[in-house]
Amino acid sequence: IEIDTKLPLLGPQTWKIWICSFNIPMAPGKTRSIVCSARNFFRFTMPGPAWWQ
Repeated sequence: IEIDTKLPLLGPQTWKIWICSFNIPMAPGKTRSIVCSARNFFRFTMPGPAWWQ
């Protein structure tokens, strides 16, 4: 749901976040999907050096 709100903000690049989230199971790796989405979100929002790594 949170990713759905970022769809109009990021545009086509948000599809990468969707794919990343869907690749991870929702049951045990629910936290991992959030981390993966946040990582891609920050990467697209602030391009350049990977400060989140």
